[in-house]
Amino acid sequence: MSAAEIVYINPTLADLPDGRCKTAFRFWLSAHGAGDLPAPEAIDVLIIPKSIVANASIYDVEDVGDGEKRFRFRFLGTAILGAIGFDPTGTYFDDVAGTGPLVGRLLECVNARRPYFYQGPLFWRNIQIPVYRSLGLPFAKLDAPVTMVMAFAESYRSPTPRAEAAGEGES
Repeated sequence: MSAAEIVYINPTLADLPDGRCKTAFRFWLSAHGAGDLPAPEAIDVLIIPKSIVANASIYDVEDVGDGEKRFRFRFLGTAILGAIGFDPTGTYFDDVAGTGPLVGRLLECVNARRPYFYQGPLFWRNIQIPVYRSLGLPFAKLDAPVTMVMAFAESYRSPTPRAEAAGEGES
């Protein structure tokens, strides 16, 4: 982990940046029923807050035996689709190049049965984004393995300093 990265396993609302990350986390908290995690049935793209749905994605988690997990793209919001430039809905992560870092975070979330928050650089498919935020939120039936993860992601590109943008140097 580089100095520019922030990682929380089982973050609290106070750990998250203001704005839409907190909205996504509040949605997950409000979906809790009787168990320690909300049930997969609580995820409905029609009730996900409108302010976050474009940056939301939903992944199915399949147990393939011997503790191995496989992830499938179930839903990707319009901002995510626009950022990656194609629609992998219905495909497995292992069929899409460059998903390794995301798989690592998702496995931690699924195995620990706890959310994660990541903020740091993103390098994916020849794309470099200096500041990327990702919040993974697990869903499972009562006393059952995690079968779905909802993620919220947003990215920021660092602005070019004004002096550089204008071609000005220091005098």
